[in-house]
Amino acid sequence: MKNAPARNRVGKYTVCVPEFESVALPALSSRTAHLLILDEIGKMELKSRFFEDRMLQIADSVERGDLCFVATIPLKATLNIVDRLKRIRNAQLFHVTQTNRDQIHRDILEATVRMIGNKA
Repeated sequence: MKNAPARNRVGKYTVCVPEFESVALPALSSRTAHLLILDEIGKMELKSRFFEDRMLQIADSVERGDLCFVATIPLKATLNIVDRLKRIRNAQLFHVTQTNRDQIHRDILEATVRMIGNKA
């Protein structure tokens, strides 16, 4: 994929946007979910305009209290959607680092259980 358009590249990696969308968008389309856990919102994922639009809809749902949201984000996340999610009470975001990557699943599980407990 060395000839991939620059807009579909993040560093040395190529983002296969149509393939990503064919998996990600249906998975994010549930209208009955009360909890959404997403493993990383980053520059690669946001190469998809449809994914970004869906994340804005999800942020609206989280802000209204219709949905609890847990996600991992890059350490140096300077993305508009991440900034918005950081300000929402029903959203819990985690930075995964070399230091915490082996134990962060416990923190995510505990936060998820707390969120579900608060909604009950």
